[in-house]
Amino acid sequence: MSANPSSLIDSPRAWLVVAGAFIGAFVSFGVTYTFGVFLRPMGTEFHVSHAKMSILFSVIAALTFFIAPLTGELADKHGPRPVIAVGAILTAASLLVTARMHSYPQVLFTYGGGLFPAQWDPKLGIHVT
Repeated sequence: MSANPSSLIDSPRAWLVVAGAFIGAFVSFGVTYTFGVFLRPMGTEFHVSHAKMSILFSVIAALTFFIAPLTGELADKHGPRPVIAVGAILTAASLLVTARMHSYPQVLFTYGGGLFPAQWDPKLGIHVT
């Protein structure tokens, strides 16, 4: 252990990284896992069954795990910052475009297909924008 007591204190930059990771995880998990709250209203809006609406969450979950090796390779090659930045931009774009959709197939493409590549942080191994 170091004799300098100030070496035990984390830097302010480290706490900014912790805060940023928390906010990113909070938003990402919120977008992904609060889907159940909106399942019935979205099903009513798009005139589809509960089971058909559940496909959206299944698509996001399945594709997220299948895309992990690719994003891991990208993070190893280019670093986590650009991968996470692109993921954040893709998430925001996907949500904005989804808000304008008027049919279930469009939502399946923009929400289900649009969010999966955007939310994988290979360094943390969790969904993060």
